[in-house]
Amino acid sequence: MVVRPPQQARSIESTTRMLDAAEALIAEGGPDALTVEAVITRAGTATGAFYARFGDRLGLLAAVQERFLGRLRDAAAVQADELADVPDLRQALAIMVEGFLATFRRNRNAFNAVMVQNRGVADFRARGARATESAAAQLRELLTERSEQISHPDLDLAADIVFRTLFALATQIVMMDEAEVTGRSLSDQQWVEETTHLLVAYLTTSVDTADRK
Repeated sequence: MVVRPPQQARSIESTTRMLDAAEALIAEGGPDALTVEAVITRAGTATGAFYARFGDRLGLLAAVQERFLGRLRDAAAVQADELADVPDLRQALAIMVEGFLATFRRNRNAFNAVMVQNRGVADFRARGARATESAAAQLRELLTERSEQISHPDLDLAADIVFRTLFALATQIVMMDEAEVTGRSLSDQQWVEETTHLLVAYLTTSVDTADRK
């Protein structure tokens, strides 16, 4: 599935309006609210312009997904710069956890529509997998740079488990309201502090390798 990128300023502006409309419709009514007709009406664009740019509803969702993943890449780049000057493991993890929380909350509806609702579509799964693998690699680098503060005997495994934990918690944010899981709501500060404590405890607890067999 290939969505042609717009070349002219007018076309770029029209495409942006349609993508903004798509995200607004998803935010207001969920993925089912996203129809070709609703996007065209809300964006104030011509039907021909929509089909020329996206082809169909699935093509639109692919563009929404790519936009979302672009935001994740941008956020990761900003965070990487911020973490470069943070040698302390706990502080670095807190920054990463806070970044996960903020990014997934801000893009909750787009994530739900394109990475959860369309997981059965191979193209969507492939793009999502590439994005998560890149994020996991960034986390592994963060831990490697602070390996002297980590007691876990297998750094690669530890990095994988930490990322899986973060991703699972972030996916919970996307798919459920705050109090739906246990009936208790957590503030963003509690979410960051407790998750960071959990990860630091896992990484810094000394366990004999023989005990893992």
